[in-house]
Amino acid sequence: MNSVSNTIFIYSNPNTTSYVPYENKTFGFKIMHPSDWEVAENNPTAESAVRLIVMFMSPTEFSFNIVSEDLSVPLSQDFYVQVSIKHLKEAFPDISILDSLRTNIGSIPAQTITYTAKVRETDIKAAVTIFVYKDKAYALTYGAPPDKFDSYLGIAQIMASTFRIDN
Repeated sequence: MNSVSNTIFIYSNPNTTSYVPYENKTFGFKIMHPSDWEVAENNPTAESAVRLIVMFMSPTEFSFNIVSEDLSVPLSQDFYVQVSIKHLKEAFPDISILDSLRTNIGSIPAQTITYTAKVRETDIKAAVTIFVYKDKAYALTYGAPPDKFDSYLGIAQIMASTFRIDN
C-alpha cells in the first residue's frame, strides 16, 4: 500500500513497472507515476487561466500531462466536456473522436474522450480525462503514436486512478 495515495497495487508479473509518488503542493494534488519516467514541471503564471502543470514522459514516445483551468463561474461536468470537445476540434481540425466514456477520478465524476489527430505532422492517439472539482477543471491527457497507444494505456489508467486532490 502506498501511504501517499492510499492505493494498493497488485501485479502478477514481478517485472511490471514500479510507481513512485509525485506531489504538487502549489496545486494540491498527488499522483503515482512510473519510476523511470521523466517529470517536467511547468511553472504557470497566476494570470494564466489554463495551466499545464506537469508532464510525465516515458523513456520512449508516451506522455501523461496534467492541466488545470480556473473557472470564473461554476460549470457542470457535462457543459465543460462539451466546451473541451469544441476546443479539441479547434486545436486539431482533423480530429477523429473514437470514444467518450463516463468514469470517475476517485469519487469525482469524469469523462474520458479518446481521439486521433495530427500534431506537427505526426499522427497521435490520445485520451483525455476531464473533470470539474470545486472552482477548477482538470484534464489528464495521455498520448502516444497510434500503434503504441494500447501498450501504454494500462499505465495511463493506473496513473489516472491514483490522482488525488488535497481538500
